[in-house]
Amino acid sequence: LFFDATGSTHKSLHANALQPFFGLEVPGGYGRIRDLLMQKGLNCGVYFAFFVIEGLYQAGYYEDAYRLLTNDSEHSWFNMLREGATTCMEVWGADQKWNCSWCHPWSSSPIHFITQRVMGLDLDRLGENKLLVRPHIDPALEYATLSLPLPCGRVEAGFERKDGKIQYALKAPDTLEITFEGDENTVFEIGD
Repeated sequence: LFFDATGSTHKSLHANALQPFFGLEVPGGYGRIRDLLMQKGLNCGVYFAFFVIEGLYQAGYYEDAYRLLTNDSEHSWFNMLREGATTCMEVWGADQKWNCSWCHPWSSSPIHFITQRVMGLDLDRLGENKLLVRPHIDPALEYATLSLPLPCGRVEAGFERKDGKIQYALKAPDTLEITFEGDENTVFEIGD
């Protein structure tokens, strides 16, 4: 684990979350960092929560990342909903900042996680008319659908669990070259 500063004995969430996010090699791997992040949860600002969760996804801790994304503690997007938010707030709860914004873009990282990590729509190569589909569907999630308007047209993705397998369906513009990367428990089909 990483200390906060030279001479410090404190190992904070912030000092440790960026190693997996940036893919920095850590002697012995990310296991101890993962344990610390899961112990601390999202006891950080909403802005920094993106780095914590994305780092877990990048390190291959998909279930842990999803668990933090969907947790219902006072430091969660669930808490924003509990307080009546209809968009993402600046902080986890209105009592955490006297002039809290109730519509704050930096807090909207669940859009990224649901689109690119859970549903697996990697949009990085759309300019080349390529779409990589690489979902990380949590075992607790039974079904989901997503409709995404893009400059090249609408992409619709959805899945449900049936007979021990994940049935994943995608509708996308014909102009896109689609590549699917999934495991043996995922059945992938492209529809019109």
